[in-house]
Amino acid sequence: MIYTMEDIAIVGRKTFFIAPVTEQMPETNLERLLSHGYEAYCIADDGICSLQKKVEAIIDLFPGSILFFHVDSMVSGIDWKSYIKQLCGANRDVKIGITYAARESGKERSAIEDYYSNEARVSCGTLAFTSDKDGNYELILSTLAHAGARGRRDIIRATCDSSSEARFPIATARIKDVNKSYFCCLFDKEQTSFHIYERFHNITMNINGMSFVSDAVLIMKHIRDGVNTYIFMFVREDGSTNLEQDQKQKLNKKIYQVITGERIRLMNDTFSKK
Repeated sequence: MIYTMEDIAIVGRKTFFIAPVTEQMPETNLERLLSHGYEAYCIADDGICSLQKKVEAIIDLFPGSILFFHVDSMVSGIDWKSYIKQLCGANRDVKIGITYAARESGKERSAIEDYYSNEARVSCGTLAFTSDKDGNYELILSTLAHAGARGRRDIIRATCDSSSEARFPIATARIKDVNKSYFCCLFDKEQTSFHIYERFHNITMNINGMSFVSDAVLIMKHIRDGVNTYIFMFVREDGSTNLEQDQKQKLNKKIYQVITGERIRLMNDTFSKK
């Protein structure tokens, strides 16, 4: 978990969309955000506990987070204007913004933005969502970039389970972690025939139950206290970096499931006790 500003500067801020409209912010947008280094979640008003208690739990679990409240959603017991103004004035360790359905009336749009920007004093903007989910995604992406939500990391790594492995022609390694461009694996013994910048063909990858075959280049090896750590970069058949597009999409989805699954289980367990 994140507790200090130094940690936040390195690994970034988690982002939560509170009471969103699914058509405007579908899960596919969350997957796309993660592929760019932004960890984001949608928090629904689903009856497990009140939305206010969920927000309090999130603030306690993930200090430094960014919360976007969709102020057009009808939630029992919440008046968005007073609730968000109170939350902003409480000096909590979070950044707050709002989303709302775009208005045709310029006067109505100005009233919404004026209240939340100048009266409630939200710190992460007032974002007008439309039915164009791609446009909404680009708006969120630019807002999170401006807020420094990614920190200093460019790519998010997923820690793999004990069944994850990479099968080379002459050896098999346990995959420790993976991101969309690289994977780190552990061999039982030093592979003296493996050389830095050597390309390996047709490696069979099994990552938390998902399998595919890819080439990779060894870019680093580190051997200490009997631990043989090797880092490989994925390459395509033509020698360019990264995975083939279909493999990349599958891996991004798996990374999203691994990383968010642990957080979602933690939040649901906490919500159920509220």
